[in-house]
Amino acid sequence: MEKSLVRRRGFLAVLAASLLLPRLASAQQGAVIGTLHSGAPDLHSSGLEALRRGLAEMGYVEGRNLVIESRFAEGNAERLAALAAELAQRPVAAILTFGGTPVVMAAKRATSTVPIVFTIGADPVRLGLVESLNHPGGNLTGTTIIDTEVRTKQFALLHELVPDAKRVGFLTDPNNPTIAQSIPGAEKAAAAFGWTLALYKPASADAIAASFQAMKDEGIAGLVVSSAPVFFPRTAEIVAQAARLGIPAVYPIREYAVAGGLASYGADIPEAFHSTARLVGKILAGAKPADLPVEQATKFELVLNLKAAKRLGLAIPATFLARADQVIE
Repeated sequence: MEKSLVRRRGFLAVLAASLLLPRLASAQQGAVIGTLHSGAPDLHSSGLEALRRGLAEMGYVEGRNLVIESRFAEGNAERLAALAAELAQRPVAAILTFGGTPVVMAAKRATSTVPIVFTIGADPVRLGLVESLNHPGGNLTGTTIIDTEVRTKQFALLHELVPDAKRVGFLTDPNNPTIAQSIPGAEKAAAAFGWTLALYKPASADAIAASFQAMKDEGIAGLVVSSAPVFFPRTAEIVAQAARLGIPAVYPIREYAVAGGLASYGADIPEAFHSTARLVGKILAGAKPADLPVEQATKFELVLNLKAAKRLGLAIPATFLARADQVIE
């Protein structure tokens, strides 16, 4: 009888320990957050690194008291809904979106309860993501790069690079919800220099090459590429097309210039994600997204690729060189 009782107590102790272990493991791993990306891992590495750095400054270190579960759409927008739903069903304290409006929209459709922290180049109020910048009011907040002024600056830089141009192009994504905001700004910016503006809106990634060929056939002397997320995973292809056809272009983020593009002007993305980390840290500490004002990017950078300029036969003004935050030689 006593042996039976001892064995039973031993069994119950083992059972209790086995039930407790997952909870202990969860406690040891600390906070768990999810990240949802439009592209492949290598395209988002700098943003993720900036996020980790920012979270570490707030006391959350991956591998110590933080777990990051990442999902990558690999450039296929149709995968975003399923990936967002998968993260929403996991025990994550927040979902961070990388790669623009379609990504945050997918996350928003997937959950109305899990906090979502975005970084986008559009007005989140006009998109219906938040009630206002100061009082988001729901389960979303984040960092925004409202790019009206950025677009004006991009066209001004293009004018410095190709001052004698008469006809220029604007490459954008017709499926992007922000297109209604971006095109009027591009038209106004081009009109300020007396340019005729041609819009190129490839309906799919496969149509990008055809859009560039049309630019060449129509005598486009310069190009501004929008920050449409669908273009980001195809950075190398877009840069290669512009180089092949000899079209000077100003791009929205530094990755294009690093890949061989002529110049880029836009928000400092690592810095924007650093700001996003602060919001995530506050949520992990108990704050609600509804009460955390949306932050606006304040740091922008100009990158010039002199190799590309030489290939295009462009003489870069000294004032342009002096203002560049980075010159690739």
